[in-house]
Amino acid sequence: MKHYFESDKTGKLKEYVGSKAKYNEKEGWMKLTQLVLIQSFEDEFNLPKSSYKTAGTPGKSDVKLNEEEYGEYRKGVSKLINLADNSRLNILNPVREVARHGLDPSLAHMNEVLQIMRYCVDTKEYGLFFNPYGEWDGTADFFFNITGRSDSTYGSRKDTMMSVSGWSCEIIGA
Repeated sequence: MKHYFESDKTGKLKEYVGSKAKYNEKEGWMKLTQLVLIQSFEDEFNLPKSSYKTAGTPGKSDVKLNEEEYGEYRKGVSKLINLADNSRLNILNPVREVARHGLDPSLAHMNEVLQIMRYCVDTKEYGLFFNPYGEWDGTADFFFNITGRSDSTYGSRKDTMMSVSGWSCEIIGA
């Protein structure tokens, strides 16, 4: 890579976008976690005491948030989006659901944000796991097997009849 790009060799990746990198060289895997961000959920928000096995989905409520609660809602959703994008893909769906109510959230949506945060605190060791089945040998003719998956639901949003879709891409299994 240094042949093609001006770069410095600084050693192993230790942090990436606020994520901590953990390695197992013997088994060949790496895991990214965001323990500091997850700790901020407990420090900055009044989380529910009970634990959750899943992140869940918002309930219904007509009780609108006041200006201060609305600011807390936006702050919480922003932190959850960061977490979902960088290390916790397992919360993407519930975070998407609470984020779509950003202009007019209710008490139920705020409670869901707090429930997702509680779930993340209870499962803080979960992270983005990379475990490739091969290692690049540095040659130009190395075969990088690239695979992809996608899934969608057609018209699944009852209120808008919009579809929801997602995708993933793997390079040599990671």
